[in-house]
Amino acid sequence: ILFFGLLMSFLVGFILTGKYLSFSKESIAELSMVIGILGGLFFLFLWLWLRHPIILFLLNGFVFGFLISATIIYTPLGNIEIFINNKNFWSLLSLGTLCIAVFTIAVPFLMTAVGSSVVGCYIMLLFYDDFVGTRLSYIILNIIKRAVSRTRIFAANDFPFQTNDIIMSTIWVVLSLIAMIIWLRKRQTTVYGITKANSGYFTYSLARNRESLVYLPPEHDITHQPLLRENNAVFYQTFPQATIKRLNALKAITANSWGARTTHLLQIVNATIHSKLECGCHVFITSSKSEILTIEILYRTALRFATGLPKWTPIPILLKEAGQISLSLRIRMLAERFFLKNLSSVEISPLFHYLRPLTRRLRLKKPVPLSIRLSEQINKLGIDINFLIPSHPPLQRQEKIRFYLDTLPFQTKIY
Repeated sequence: ILFFGLLMSFLVGFILTGKYLSFSKESIAELSMVIGILGGLFFLFLWLWLRHPIILFLLNGFVFGFLISATIIYTPLGNIEIFINNKNFWSLLSLGTLCIAVFTIAVPFLMTAVGSSVVGCYIMLLFYDDFVGTRLSYIILNIIKRAVSRTRIFAANDFPFQTNDIIMSTIWVVLSLIAMIIWLRKRQTTVYGITKANSGYFTYSLARNRESLVYLPPEHDITHQPLLRENNAVFYQTFPQATIKRLNALKAITANSWGARTTHLLQIVNATIHSKLECGCHVFITSSKSEILTIEILYRTALRFATGLPKWTPIPILLKEAGQISLSLRIRMLAERFFLKNLSSVEISPLFHYLRPLTRRLRLKKPVPLSIRLSEQINKLGIDINFLIPSHPPLQRQEKIRFYLDTLPFQTKIY
């Protein structure tokens, strides 16, 4: 939002100040930069208030459409007689920009990836344009010259696309393709598409003016149920399916018309999804990275539904708003706590005999058992497991006491 808003505001501000104000070039550039920063902040605050993806799509579409239209005009096609007339020129430029902007709204994910990649790579290559000596920057400068020129003199394309221009254009295309492939590859791991997020102002108004309708117990009062596994079922296939069903129910109750509060929704997430993951921490820690990533995406999706944050919200901000930590980090912390708790309980724990021998003799096994993985960390820290303090004082075994009935008073009584 900030990047595209800054670009569009800077371009509009530079054209308007250069055409209607008689300042020096340095003053116009500085004033245009200020306008660009203010415009970028305006669009950012507008998105934070409305939380609607159409703002991002329109900014992306307009900037990307303008760049593509300007590139087409910079080619030898720009020397066609039809482009000499100002009315035809600006009409075709506006038409190309609007067509790509409308197409971006129709196909948001694909066009967002393409637009962000192409525009970002072009801006990056502009920094090297002065050192290489190409005319790549003239794609935009020709449009600005024609817009700013008061005498309406056409800024002709002088020898477009020479050898250096072709090399830089090829690099631009290759970098854009790589960026698009990375973005789309990352998009394949997601579960849901971008939907209209809850408006921050609307949700705040409901939370302030509407009384609480649902009461849920605090997180520490929620009973953590064990992991459910069906017979002859693969856990990593059944668990995501069961989680998606809960996500659909969670998505239904997060509608704006219900006035659901974020604190209540987060408690529902902890009760229905988070508790299953915490109870199975010793199972998940031996999983591969792809399996952990699948569960992580499901958990982040649940947090986005609960907090009302859109899909493109950075993960650190999402976790900060929800008051949670990364699921992989939490699973590792709980697994270490589970391991140390059973070791410190000595023979009171039924798993002590299974965990302790493996701390002495390491074996090559995939996946690496929990005891081997954590025992290596304990050895690096130089911790002696014999001096671990148990979380609960272990029960002491009492010696067996024998009672002989013939020694009791009622047995020796003489009648």
